[in-house]
Amino acid sequence: VFYIAHMALEQPKSESTPVRVVFNASQCYKGVSLNSCLAKGPDRYNTSLLGMLIRWREFLICIIGDIRKMYNSVHLEPLEQHVHRFLWRDCEDRPPDTYVMTRVSLGDKPSGTIAIVAKNETAKRFAHIDPAAAETLTTQAYVDDVMDSLMTWLEARLRVDKCNQIAGMGSFVFKGWSFGGEGVPVEFLKDVLQRVLGVMYAAKLDAISFPPKLNFSPKRRKVPTGPDLTIEEIPHGIPTDSLSRRICLSQVMSIYDPLGFLSPVTLTAKQLLRESWQDAKLWDDVLSPSLQCSWTDFFCSLFEVGEFSYRRSLTPSNADGPPVLVICSDGSMDA
Repeated sequence: VFYIAHMALEQPKSESTPVRVVFNASQCYKGVSLNSCLAKGPDRYNTSLLGMLIRWREFLICIIGDIRKMYNSVHLEPLEQHVHRFLWRDCEDRPPDTYVMTRVSLGDKPSGTIAIVAKNETAKRFAHIDPAAAETLTTQAYVDDVMDSLMTWLEARLRVDKCNQIAGMGSFVFKGWSFGGEGVPVEFLKDVLQRVLGVMYAAKLDAISFPPKLNFSPKRRKVPTGPDLTIEEIPHGIPTDSLSRRICLSQVMSIYDPLGFLSPVTLTAKQLLRESWQDAKLWDDVLSPSLQCSWTDFFCSLFEVGEFSYRRSLTPSNADGPPVLVICSDGSMDA
């Protein structure tokens, strides 16, 4: 017998689903929960984020799609339904009704793997409709996020149509698609910044940017209790008199840069962290005044970085011939 509770999970950053219903399969009863009896599944089904982002930047036009309620699109076998029972009544004075979940739920340990396998099997089974679209659904999808890049607007529209058709054969439905790049009609370009696998993307500029994110407020359940600092609050909003190794490392780890655009900046942070480890013995020891000044300068520099943007497409519109990869490297004691 499992006692499994429902809860509402808030995701304010999500445009399409700011609130999700979660099945708490980790709720214990007599020391046992449903998740403790389930295997997570192999990680090999997860696509490389870096590989996806590089292929998303490859050509002139990009497409971005999101599968609606991906987990709930997959049916549970009757045996699994019976370990997803729950009781329900609406504050009436009567015995509660018994229901079961009939679809894969967010909160089950293997739910991600199950949904990905179902989606990939759908793409494989109906690949004859369009092999390229089937490949997009498998190699260019991270759970319910699908993204790719193509050379022309006509190719992009065709790819989207075929992805919709193939996914629909497995009851997977896309919430919608967004586009970006050279040659896309204005009415298909979003005005707001989009979060693409954690990277901020402006469709009208076809550019990637890194808005600064600094938050020194106390955390509750690993979530800051206050808002992020704004440029008007810099530098007086930085708690220079209480900076410690733990606080500085927390801010550095919040910089998300899978493509390495910010390497010159994060390298400075790594050097400062090395000096901080030599300066303070314990994680919560306050750093020396000189290091506090250095960290304050670094945090302020993040707002300068936020003013830059980077071209998404790696292919110029007048490109001729195959691309050539050029790598330059150097090393020193101070990197």
